[in-house]
Amino acid sequence: MKRSRALQSVGPSRRVRRSGVVLVALPVVLGLVLSASFTSGQAAERIDPRALGLLKKMSDFVAATSAFTVKAVNESEVILIDGQKLNFSTVSQVTLKRPNRLRAHRIDSRDVADLYYEGKSVALHYRNSNFYATEAVPASLDGALDLLRDSLTIDIPGADLLYSDAFEGMTWDVTDAQYVGLESLGDVAVHHLAFRTPSIDFQVWVQDGDTPLPRKYVITTKWMTGAPQNGVELTDWNLAPRIDDTVFTFTPPAGARKIDFLRAGALVSER
Repeated sequence: MKRSRALQSVGPSRRVRRSGVVLVALPVVLGLVLSASFTSGQAAERIDPRALGLLKKMSDFVAATSAFTVKAVNESEVILIDGQKLNFSTVSQVTLKRPNRLRAHRIDSRDVADLYYEGKSVALHYRNSNFYATEAVPASLDGALDLLRDSLTIDIPGADLLYSDAFEGMTWDVTDAQYVGLESLGDVAVHHLAFRTPSIDFQVWVQDGDTPLPRKYVITTKWMTGAPQNGVELTDWNLAPRIDDTVFTFTPPAGARKIDFLRAGALVSER
């Protein structure tokens, strides 16, 4: 199991910049003080057990949830040759039923895409262009996610969080784990966690309380020029959905044209 390359649809970054001249002065000064304090704490303890404990709690909770639906809003950065950054957004609805059923419905500015997995094969259909591709995949959800990512270059929104042991997959090369603090995402109290590895930094916001759901996940790719970020915010969780298995099965619509899956994967990777 590997960490997501780009958090496609997923894959796979939100920074609010305050403006103003006078009003920003005090926050900047306070920010420098807080930053110095936080950096000192990092130097003293590179691995905070609270961060790992909360990430493990989240991973176990999601893995133990037999079925759910969730809305995923992905923000991805693309850096042009001249250094300009462009941001792209997609919105997906993900439906999962363990042990091996998955559906992802994604909308962006180009097309509407549906991905189906019913335990034996995966199908990807672009509604507007009416292209589709199919491929046999492993019978386990973990194996299917690996094949989609590694062989077909397709990432499900927040795919790292869907594995049976997301904790192991996300932390196997972690060199730094920090508990940033208790924050708010909208009206949800969340624990902000920050991790570092040799190639990437990533942050996870885990819901406080007895329902430790992942609410936001951001990856910073340090080895790429400009350190682009890709993130996904997860809302509208339904942990007890009524799901008919037919939603995971793809039937080609009239006039649909079958294409090679590599082409379909390339289209997804560009988004």
